Amino acid sequence: MITTTSVAASNPQGAGDKAQSAGFNRLGKNDFLNLLVQQIQHQDPLNPMDSTDFTAQLAQFSQLEQLTQMNDSLDELMLYQSSINNAQAISLIGKDIKVKGDTVTLEGGAPVKLAYSLDGEASSVSIYVRNENGDQVATLSGGAQGAGFNEVTWDGKDNDGNQLPDGNYSFQVVAKDPDGNTVNASTFVLGRVKGVEFVDGKPYLTTDNGKYSMSDVISVHESGQEEEPTLSQPDTSETDGTDETGTTQDA
Repeated sequence: MITTTSVAASNPQGAGDKAQSAGFNRLGKNDFLNLLVQQIQHQDPLNPMDSTDFTAQLAQFSQLEQLTQMNDSLDELMLYQSSINNAQAISLIGKDIKVKGDTVTLEGGAPVKLAYSLDGEASSVSIYVRNENGDQVATLSGGAQGAGFNEVTWDGKDNDGNQLPDGNYSFQVVAKDPDGNTVNASTFVLGRVKGVEFVDGKPYLTTDNGKYSMSDVISVHESGQEEEPTLSQPDTSETDGTDETGTTQDA
C-alpha cells in the first residue's frame, strides 16, 4: 500500500510541500497520484508491486477523482442557488410580506397592524401590547372571532389615549372559546419590503418592522392586497368594557 513515510524520505519536495504551497494541509487528487508514481519509481526491483495492489490503488484514485468532480459540481450548484435566492429577494422590494413574530415598530404615530392566527373559534380575543421594557402599555379587544388569520389595528396610543413614543413593541394574543378554554394563537408581523441586505452572502429583507431572512417569510402579497382576515374586524380601541356592538360586557 502507499505510505507517506517512504515518499517523504525519497522526495522531500513531494506532496506535503505542494499541499502547503497551495495553502492547505490536506492531500488532494494530484498528491495521491504523485505518491503512486513515487511508489512505482522506488519499488524494490526484487519485490515489485503486486498487480492486484496496483489495480486497487488505481481504483481508489479513480473514486477520489469522481468525488472531487462531484464536490466541484455541488459548489457550482450552491453558487447558482445562491444567485437565484438573491434575485428572488430583490424582486420582493415594494411587496408586503408576512413573517412569524410578535414585534412591531411604531413610527410617527402611524397605525400598526397586529396579525395572528387562531387554532379555533374564539368568543373573546384580547391583545396586550408591551414596550421594550416589558411594560404593558395598551390592551385591545378583538371580540368574537373565527379560526384562521385575523388582524387588528393599533393606533399607537396607550390605554389612556396618549400617543406612545416611536420604538419597538411586542404583542401577545389571549383568546378564549365559548367554554372559557384557551385557544392557541400564533402571532405574525406584516411589513413592506424596503430593501435587501446581504450578510455573509445571505439576503435579508428590510421592512418597516425589522429585518428578516428569506426563510422567515410565510406569504407575499402585492402592496395593498394583504391576506384577508377570516372575519371582518371591529374597530379596535383600548378595552373599555364594551364589545363591538356597544353592549356593556360583564366584568
